[in-house]
Amino acid sequence: RALIESDAEGIAKEAKMLTYAMVEYVRAMTGDTTFLEGVAAPAGYAQQTLAAEAPSNEGTLLSSIAFCLDGTIAIAMRGAENTEDMGVYVRFASGRGEYATMKDGCVYFSGLYVNDFFGDMTIRIGNETYTYNLANYLNGMAADADKTAVQALYNYAFYADAYVQTLPKAN
Repeated sequence: RALIESDAEGIAKEAKMLTYAMVEYVRAMTGDTTFLEGVAAPAGYAQQTLAAEAPSNEGTLLSSIAFCLDGTIAIAMRGAENTEDMGVYVRFASGRGEYATMKDGCVYFSGLYVNDFFGDMTIRIGNETYTYNLANYLNGMAADADKTAVQALYNYAFYADAYVQTLPKAN
């Protein structure tokens, strides 16, 4: 609350917007609309909405992809029967890449950053390449509450990416 409402110099507008987007994300994920009740959106804030248009993929090596957002930010993928011990490489929208090996039919990428989910990610396994983004996930949701949560994640990812873009680049 203090960060969002602060008029102090040196607090970037992107930090305020990111913090408010996180508040909206928590409200959507928990269903608690009273979380930080009364905190107003910072000047210039506009909720970002994800279009339902998603990349289409054809392949047989991955059967599902799921975002895991309850304790950490992670992605789990389930592979087909013939994928045990295969390497899976993910290049996130942020440009960061991660590699893991399929074990017991699944691969799990944890410790991710929310800005990794703004835009497309590319997944390679074997000779197949998949393009995936939050619109794929949104289209798989049946319940309106789940769709609201995915939209809030997209909004949060948008503002996280905008904030990260303001940070000095490490050499």
